[in-house]
Amino acid sequence: MNESCSGAQSHKVKHRPQLPKLLMAIVRDYKTGAYKKIPRWSVAVIAFALLYVLNPFDIIADFIAIIGFLDDAAVIAVCLLLVEKDLNEYREWKIARLPG
Repeated sequence: MNESCSGAQSHKVKHRPQLPKLLMAIVRDYKTGAYKKIPRWSVAVIAFALLYVLNPFDIIADFIAIIGFLDDAAVIAVCLLLVEKDLNEYREWKIARLPG
């Protein structure tokens, strides 16, 4: 892998398997007032993405094999592009609050 590719990867949101939990946690912590170091528009983008993915009435219905999940994937991808920096900062804040 060349250096430009590896450098580009360093700022990506880490721990993708926990991404849904991270997205829900940031909205919850913002709502409760525990975390306010994020722009409102970022919270709105995350909330929209979560609602869209969880809503059974998508632009392309999820019961249509493979194609039905493409719109969900596109919405999440755009969400990550828009709020990646905020998610990384939140993740670091969350880790810093862990005991021990």
